[in-house]
Amino acid sequence: MDKKPEKKIVFVLGAGASMPYGYPSSSELTDEICKDLLSHNNRIAHDIERETLGLINVSKLIDMGNHLQGSRVWTIDRWLADNMKFEEIGRILIAHEIMSREDPKYASIKYEEDWVSYLWNTKILENYKSIDEIIEKNRLVFITFNYDRSLEFLLMEMIKHGFVSETHEKHIKAAKSFKIIHVNGCVGPLPWQTSDQEKVRPYKSLTSWDAAKQYAGQIKIINQASNMSDEYIKARKELSRADAIYFLGFGYHAENLELLKPIEGENPINSETKIVGSAFHLAHSVSQKLRMGNHPFQRMVGLGGYEEKCVIFLDKYLG
Repeated sequence: MDKKPEKKIVFVLGAGASMPYGYPSSSELTDEICKDLLSHNNRIAHDIERETLGLINVSKLIDMGNHLQGSRVWTIDRWLADNMKFEEIGRILIAHEIMSREDPKYASIKYEEDWVSYLWNTKILENYKSIDEIIEKNRLVFITFNYDRSLEFLLMEMIKHGFVSETHEKHIKAAKSFKIIHVNGCVGPLPWQTSDQEKVRPYKSLTSWDAAKQYAGQIKIINQASNMSDEYIKARKELSRADAIYFLGFGYHAENLELLKPIEGENPINSETKIVGSAFHLAHSVSQKLRMGNHPFQRMVGLGGYEEKCVIFLDKYLG
């Protein structure tokens, strides 16, 4: 008898999924950018002006910092959508914050925080006997709203250190068997992801404002995201084919859920698809709205506990 095909599992990632690997939450990102812009003697603002050859001036940076801080918003993305005159500067500041936090040492964080290695051990190593089986049968998909590359970096690290005798070409094939869709872009591809050497950026901390300006063009904020973009079309196609969908570290903002909602002519999410979401420190009002919203995720099988981080959540709900 032929073995049943592996279930297609789709993970939808929000900022909380990247936090164990050294990245900020949405609110922490906003706070850090405010601190940068309003630092002592406006040192960082002057650095930005100098490194961008005056294209971004100090007075505009300070003006942005004062307004952003005074708004008390939780997410800079939303604030930029309502204040488009700061949009270009905002994307540069976001890219700089993300790029400065790329640190390979987070590949070996504590087990209870490391959900990527949890998946690697429970869904990959327990199910597949060889790297060839991973390449042939792996059906894990990741739809990420995050700009960082920690997921793809960690997957490649585990593959090349777990299958030492295999060739680099086979390592790349195994890494690419994990479908990763950055719906709002990212801060550049890793060396193994593209042959275009002009776009490649290794996984390491980069604090140059000139580099941040360069890679800021590859990310989109909320109001720039289109449900007709190739990335969102691919994401919805994967969701419609999923046997199970898991939201990890997701904030469930209405705008993001709307972008994942099937549009006319697209296949809907199967009514039998298991849908579960983590809810670590999620406000009660958000979970209530999630139940009431007009979107395909309203019928979630369940939300994780308020104190359940990603590993505990997956251990409890991942079948």
